[in-house]
Amino acid sequence: MKGNKTVWVKSQKSGWGKQQATMQFTIFADGVAHVLRLLIFLGIEVSKTTVRRCEASWYDTRVEVVFNGKAYTTTATILHWLSKQLLPELGGLPSLLIMDLLCSHKTKPVKKLLKKNDVTLSLVPAGCTGIVQPVDISFNRPFKDMLKEEVNKRFEQADNNIDPDDITRCSAMREMRVMITKCVGATWERFCQEKWEVII
Repeated sequence: MKGNKTVWVKSQKSGWGKQQATMQFTIFADGVAHVLRLLIFLGIEVSKTTVRRCEASWYDTRVEVVFNGKAYTTTATILHWLSKQLLPELGGLPSLLIMDLLCSHKTKPVKKLLKKNDVTLSLVPAGCTGIVQPVDISFNRPFKDMLKEEVNKRFEQADNNIDPDDITRCSAMREMRVMITKCVGATWERFCQEKWEVII
């Protein structure tokens, strides 16, 4: 299951709003989180700078982070996720993967990799999410509500430490990305404790 809708949070600072991210969640039929939550941030796809490596060391360990020029799911992002996370977990067993009808989910490289690994791809037609993808309804909304609370709480804490004039500087954006990974990790833990019945 994938959820790419926007989570709006309180902010008086325009720079924060410009730093977008996409969250991707994978829900398994057994309810166990076999792979990490994936966050896609706006930035250079492959950056081996010391600064990026240092920033990555601060990310929440319950989250995997990738970058691309759109902060959105691309073919490269899906191929990375499949190769590094999902396919190793499936171990070559015949599997069913259900995703929405996003263009990057149905490209030739994605289909080829799935077929090679005995994974059947099922794409949910537009407008049918509520009918054939109930987890999207039962999981996404409550999770995003919890995430909004967590982000707003940490935003208020961060407001005391960050100068509004510096908000668009690289260091502030790094702090924002690190904070978002921690918010997603903490929200996932809380969701699993409070709403476990939703994902099993």
